[in-house]
Amino acid sequence: METHPYRPFVPKGATRLILGSLPPWRFTVDDAPAENRLKTLKDGDIDFYYGSRSNKFWIILSEVFNSGRLDSSDKIKKLLGNRKIAISDVVRRCRRLPARSALDQNLKDIEFNHGIKDMLIKNPSIRTIIFTSAFVERIFYRYFPVDVEKYNKQKTFILPDDGRRIKTIVLYSPSNMAVRGIRLNKEFKLRKSQDRHFTENDFRIGQYRKFFMK
Repeated sequence: METHPYRPFVPKGATRLILGSLPPWRFTVDDAPAENRLKTLKDGDIDFYYGSRSNKFWIILSEVFNSGRLDSSDKIKKLLGNRKIAISDVVRRCRRLPARSALDQNLKDIEFNHGIKDMLIKNPSIRTIIFTSAFVERIFYRYFPVDVEKYNKQKTFILPDDGRRIKTIVLYSPSNMAVRGIRLNKEFKLRKSQDRHFTENDFRIGQYRKFFMK
């Protein structure tokens, strides 16, 4: 079993919560000491959420907020604090089958991060949850029993503990695996037909900007 390596980052007055799945194998803490001895971060990795050098999450947010390069955990935390954005993941522990796979679909025996509920209760200013993929959304609602309301492709739920209405949003994953899904999107196809230089990453930045700049 692998355990998530990071505590939630929740700046004072956070209004939005980013939820992902689990960092890649080399970031996590393994039950087997021999496995942990094999783990080392690569050049270009950041020791934080979405820190894999192959993941585009912080590159996209640097474009959205025009923040300059987000190439260290300190820079990322400063941005999140200034923008009142919290971040955590839905998986606390799991297995990977096959081992070391970077695909969310290969996360097995998932233990949900039940600390998310306490985080929401202790931070009443959080009104929006941003899922970084459809997989994350499915895991959240599977283990977080709330009545979901749908309106215009958006979902909301009432937090039973305080009656707060929380909106949830699903982004295209910042991983390279999301490119295929973006290419099938009708809006992307239209933009591409109008501008052959329009890329999948341009589309993704536009989607992120729509939700993060509100």
